[in-house]
Amino acid sequence: MFTFSLEALLEHRTRREEERQVELAGAKRSLAEEEKELKSVLRREAATAAELARTAGQARPAPMMAVLISLGEQLGKERRKQEAKLHQAKLHVEECRERLAQARKEKKMLEKLKDKQKELYVQEEARREAKHIEEAGRAAARAGRDM
Repeated sequence: MFTFSLEALLEHRTRREEERQVELAGAKRSLAEEEKELKSVLRREAATAAELARTAGQARPAPMMAVLISLGEQLGKERRKQEAKLHQAKLHVEECRERLAQARKEKKMLEKLKDKQKELYVQEEARREAKHIEEAGRAAARAGRDM
């Protein structure tokens, strides 16, 4: 029966690949959340800009205009901050992809080695069996002559 001497390492590499898949899925979820948050900030920023444009020609109390301007500035800062978070999330996803690719490569290498060793084992077993059959045939032929 064939046994792969590095089976424990192969199992470890398989677990590592699975961990990397989970890690990538988490990074993708975080990226989606950051994209959603950026869209929300952009909508609020656009709504504030539209309100400012709508009221620009109207007579509005100065405190109300100051609040709208301040809100617009605050949303601009929030947008830039969110864009930076989104950029970091994209980098993290790419990093996770690379780690998963490396884990897959390491596992694949061991799987190929296992397949190669198994193939050699099967060939050796077939050779032994053929030799055994040949020896049994010779022994039977000798026994037939000795009678």
